[in-house]
Order: sequence, then C-alpha cells, then structure tokens
Amino acid sequence: MKKFSTSLIALTIVNLFWASLPVRATGDRTAFYVSSSGSRSQVNYDIQLNEDCNPADAASVDYYMLRSDGSTRELNSMEQEGYGIAEQLPLSNNRLDLRLNVFQQYGIDKTLTISSSKDNTGDCQIKTFTTINDSQSQLSHVYVDVDRTKVLGVTVRIQILSLTLVGLEQQAETITCTENCVYGL
Repeated sequence: MKKFSTSLIALTIVNLFWASLPVRATGDRTAFYVSSSGSRSQVNYDIQLNEDCNPADAASVDYYMLRSDGSTRELNSMEQEGYGIAEQLPLSNNRLDLRLNVFQQYGIDKTLTISSSKDNTGDCQIKTFTTINDSQSQLSHVYVDVDRTKVLGVTVRIQILSLTLVGLEQQAETITCTENCVYGL
C-alpha cells in the first residue's frame, strides 16, 4: 500500500507539473489553447480582430488543431464534440464570452471571457479570463487528461478523466469528469 501511495503522489506531482507547461508558443491572435495527455498536438483558439483590436464579428473565435510539426488541420467530429465552441456571446466592443462544448456537456459553469485592446505601440493584446478555484484569473491554457482507445492506429474512443484550467500565474483547478465522459465507440 505504501508503494502505491508514493507512486500515486509522484504521478500526481508529475501530472500537475506537466499540466502547467505550455506545449509550444502560440500565435499572436491565440487567446488560449487546449492540450491533452498522450498528444503532442494542441487545439488553438484564435480571435479575429478588426483594425481597432475589437472582435471582427459575433463569431470571431476560430479553432483548429496545431500539430507538433507546425501544420494545422480542422478538428474531426469526435474532437468537435469536446473541443468545439458551444457559444460565443459578444459583450462589448472589445470583449466576448465563450463556452466550450466540454464545459456545457458536463455541467461545468465555466465561461471564458476574451478581451482585446491596443497596447502603447498600437499592437493588439489578447487576454482570456475565467474563474480558477473561485477566483477571477487570466487563463494560460486548459489541459485535458484522457484515455484513448485506438484501432489500427486510429482513435475510436476517448474518455475524459479530468480537465485542468491553468492560469498565467500557474494557479490550477482540476475538475474530474464523473459522467458522460466518453466520446466515440
């Protein structure tokens, strides 16, 4: 039993450390990204801005898979179920609220507020905020711990184990998935 507890503690520490590391630098229009266990790719959420650094329209956030080699692709239908956008709601000229499918499906009350502004040099700055451990925080990324089932090298089933929201100052909140956690077969 002691060996299991020590291993479990070590695994938890490694997972928290891994969850806090950015996978790679993101683009200048990237509001945040989602990475998952067992994958070197990530889903980027980019915002389209006008010349005043305001969201270009009511559906300004685009998302795509960024592969480890730098190439991109659209999400497949199974990935869309989890990583897709459930709702984009413009709040004002420079802010919009966003809810991801994965939050809505699991009854997680997490809204991501993306704000944009011009800095002193005239460049657009993008920040994403949400609550992490009941405190408003700037979001760095979301880490999803998953168990994948593959057949002939193709993922046919994904079970979400937990989601970890990681703030810019490395604060983290892990939400364990307890029901409706499986996509695919």
